[in-house]
This record gives sequence, C-alpha cells and structure tokens, in this order.
Amino acid sequence: MRIVAALGGNALLRRGEALTAENQRRNIKIAAAALAPIALDHKLVISHGNGPQVGLLALQGAAYHVDEIFPLDVLDAETEGMIGYMIEQELINLLPADQSCVTLLTQIEVDPEDQAFRHPSKPIGPVYSKAEANCLAKERGWHIAQDGENFRRVVASPRPKRILELGIIEMLVQQGVLVICAGGGGIPVILRKDGSLIGIEAVIDKGDVIIDFTFHKATMEFAKVAAAHKRAMVIGTTGLSAENIEELQQLSAAFPCVQAPNMAVGVNVLFKLAAKTASILGDDYNIEIVELHHNKKKDAPSGTALKLAEMAASGVKRDLAEVGVYERNGIIGERSVEEIGVQTVRGGDIVGEHTIYFCGPGERIEITHRAHSRDNFAQGAAKAAAWVAGKEPGLYTMFDVLDLQDL
Repeated sequence: MRIVAALGGNALLRRGEALTAENQRRNIKIAAAALAPIALDHKLVISHGNGPQVGLLALQGAAYHVDEIFPLDVLDAETEGMIGYMIEQELINLLPADQSCVTLLTQIEVDPEDQAFRHPSKPIGPVYSKAEANCLAKERGWHIAQDGENFRRVVASPRPKRILELGIIEMLVQQGVLVICAGGGGIPVILRKDGSLIGIEAVIDKGDVIIDFTFHKATMEFAKVAAAHKRAMVIGTTGLSAENIEELQQLSAAFPCVQAPNMAVGVNVLFKLAAKTASILGDDYNIEIVELHHNKKKDAPSGTALKLAEMAASGVKRDLAEVGVYERNGIIGERSVEEIGVQTVRGGDIVGEHTIYFCGPGERIEITHRAHSRDNFAQGAAKAAAWVAGKEPGLYTMFDVLDLQDL
C-alpha cells in the first residue's frame, strides 16, 4: 500500500523549544522510529512542515543588509534540504541497507494573482510578545498576527496549482524508493509569460481539507481541530459510535465535513441498490449480509456492513436497532421475518468484500462488492475532498458527493 506521512513543522521543532539543530535532530529521531516500521511493509512518501525553520533562517538573514537578505523561496529550498537531510539520515540508520531513500527539492507552481499575496496569514518563525512584534514590524516591514497568547510574523500562503516534479516522484515510488518531498509545501514558483519559472516570496498553503482514516478516538480529536480552524474534513474512519456521530453533527456547524463508512464509489452505489431492492422485494425476502476482511481489522461488523444493513432496513421501513442480528449460535429457533443478519469473516489479506442476500421462496438475489485494492478508497476520498472544499459548514455523505441522494 502507498502511504503519505506528513510531519508538522512544530512537531519537528516544538513550540517553545530552542531553535537548535540538536532539538530538531532529537524530534526527527522520534518520528523516524515511528515511520521506519511502516516503510518496511509499504511504499512510503514523507512530507514535512517548515514554519519554525524558515522563520529562523529569515531571522538570521535579517542580520545582513536589506539588499543581501535571501528571499523566502530560497529559504524554503534551504529548509527542504536541511530537514530532508535529517529525516533521510535517521531513516537510513533504521532501515535495511537495500532500502533507498532520497530527499527531492520540490517546486510548486502558484498563481501570482492569488489573494494570499494581498492578505498574508501564514505564521513563520519564533513567537514574540506584542511589544517585540510591533517593533519588528516597524523595523523590517513584516506583517504580524496573533498566534495564541503571542505574536508571529505572517507571510503570504498561496494555494498550490501544480507539482513540477510529480512525474519524478511517481517514478521513484514505483521503483521502491522512499521519497521525502514537498517539504514546507514545496518551493513556490510562478510561470512567467515566456514560459520560464522564477521563485516568489511565499510559503505554500498546506491544504484545504483534512482526510482522516484513523481510529474513532483520534478522528474525533481531528474533528475538533478542523472545527477550531474551520477546515473542511473527509472522514472514512469506521467504528464511530452514535455518540461520535452526534458530536460530529454538532462540531460540523463550524466546518464542512463528509463522513462515510466507505469512500469507494461502487460501495456507495451498492448502498443505494440495497435500499431500492429491499423496498421492491418487501417482506417476502429475508435479508442477510456477509462481510469479509483481513485479519488485522479491529472493528466488527465493518462500518460498511452496518451501513448496508441500515440502508436495507430503511427500504423495508424497519429500525436496524430492533431487527439487526449479529450472532447466531446454538438452538436459536426459527428465523423471524423482520430480522436482518450481519455476519463477519476475518482472514488473510482480504481487502474487503460485502454481499447482501435477498432470500425468497425458490430463489435468491446476491449483490456483491469486492475491493481488489485500497486505491478505490483513496480515489473516493480524493473525490470527496475536491467536492467538500469551499462548501458551507455541515455534515455531508458520499451520496452528496456522488449526487446519489435522489436514487
């Protein structure tokens, strides 16, 4: 599986810590120890933040004459090399000798007319008191903004348009190379009228949408972060409780969120087929669901199976909480007409398989979705992220994303 890990600039050099190479090295060593086991089993791409680091270099540069100060795009490149070097080295120290790692300076095209250049908002560098910040703003022409109880320098943070080295990254990953790239969001460049490139003073905006496929406890913490920063979010985590969903509905009053137990387009079509088929067949057909997954899956039944049962129940106007049956053992007696069975199988490396049975007199209908890889989940999540960016706050589903509400 291909995994992208992003290390925040403040995780590499924590808030309040002295801006030293020693502190940064120590934090990167901790991160590398967590990432190395993942790299052993998966194709890993690593990105990282650079806010504190690029701010430090800018501060050091301020000691020179004004006409000798390096622009931010050059400082972005310096931090990509500096942080990438440390991450790469710490990973090499932990990984087998035949595992190749590379740090790639990554240029990101931005729009020179982006509104971010008129309204700088990205904090960089150390924190200051209000008096210190006002003094620096006056002396150096900096834009200053409040960050918690303190103040920091802020710079333009335009949205990315294109990753220039994307083809190279893809080629390296396909060859099994662990790639460290797009540090700090990449080096901002613009395309001039003659087709040439030139850097521009900015720090790339890191994104508009949080995509989460973790664990229900972590998901709810990320949702609180999204609410606090009013960032859109896509949640594909399974195992969310009714209480979690209720809390998510309350939190999403502050940010747009797509939540679904399965992001695959085919599965969401299956949900609608289950409801429609159940409504057509009615009480004459017994409804049973069987789901199969790999032996590492933690929750059972799967969130997809539960949603499938919920959709089928809605088609025959039943409450799944009252008719759902998740285990049968011993002398259980005759099956009731109303019950909907959901059975679980765990084994091997099965990505995911869901079958809903409609068993009637003299015949049965089976509708199955089989996931051959996890790429379809990622593609669905990317589609949801593109859709939810810029939407009004609220809780949405993949039915909204795929325009399936009326089916």
